[in-house]
Amino acid sequence: MYAAMNSQVVLRCKDAVLDGDGRVHSDFSVTKLLTGQVSSTNPPVQNIPGGEFRRNFVSRFGHDGMIGEFDHSQLHLRIIGNLAKCPGFIDAFADGVDLHSKTAALVIMKIAVEDFIKRHAAGNLVCEAARDRGKRTNFSIIFEIGANALGLKTHTDPNQVQHEIDEWFAIYPEIREQIERQHAFAAKHGYVISPFGRVRHIPEARSRERGVQLRAFRQAGDYLVSNAGRYITLYGMVMAHERMMRQRMKSQIICQVHDSVEIDIHKSEVDDVIEIVHDEMLVAMAKMTAGWMDPIPLQIDGFMGPNWYKKDATHKVVMTEGSVSVKPVKAA
Repeated sequence: MYAAMNSQVVLRCKDAVLDGDGRVHSDFSVTKLLTGQVSSTNPPVQNIPGGEFRRNFVSRFGHDGMIGEFDHSQLHLRIIGNLAKCPGFIDAFADGVDLHSKTAALVIMKIAVEDFIKRHAAGNLVCEAARDRGKRTNFSIIFEIGANALGLKTHTDPNQVQHEIDEWFAIYPEIREQIERQHAFAAKHGYVISPFGRVRHIPEARSRERGVQLRAFRQAGDYLVSNAGRYITLYGMVMAHERMMRQRMKSQIICQVHDSVEIDIHKSEVDDVIEIVHDEMLVAMAKMTAGWMDPIPLQIDGFMGPNWYKKDATHKVVMTEGSVSVKPVKAA
């Protein structure tokens, strides 16, 4: 199914280039989806597979340009950790512990986090697979994807997955409480409100038919986190774009894909782009969300290189409010 979907996206991008000016132009909308996130069609550039096909996307500036991707790191985990005021999440981010590794260690492999991190850093393939499962588990839980669906994704028995989910909630009980609060609000009012104040009406949350209500509850929980995440990235992108326009820069924002912003950078403007991304996507958004994105701060991870394929990156970027790191990537 995924191969067929990806092939359709690839073919649509190819047709768009052949029928136009050599560039992919997509139609974007912020009103088509109920979640309020940006969608793209003709072709759906936000669905472009993340593998080697992205090598085909290069700078319009040729050798004088590079493609940059700037991602709000683990944004949805940071959002729900802040909303729930979950000590396990807060401490992990404060200590620089990767939450996916923490889940892999404590829930999947049942070993000490420090031991897992050492093994994973040494290239242990079992730990790499466990971290991937830990990542899927983290996101599946906060987006309320059940044990059956997660079991299919990870090729794991649903009963074992449910046991792992229960163990996860035992470590982070505040997350369960936050999810339950969102369900209760939706059941009472028939709508939910994102941290940005956007309302989504979900009247099915008040249904007396349990199956219908449970589906509505999942939509309610997803909306709280996903809408907040998409808006953080969207607002940051818009402010960065406006500043780049005011400064009459050659560099141009390409699009938003989930929690990241892709920018076509002219090499003469690399420092300016880095400064704008830091100021608008990070510092300005931290101020805008200060009432609820606390104490876990925003962070941006990214890369720059000759194309959109991360493994070809020439520079790695890490930004916090107080620091910016741009380091060359050693060739493999």
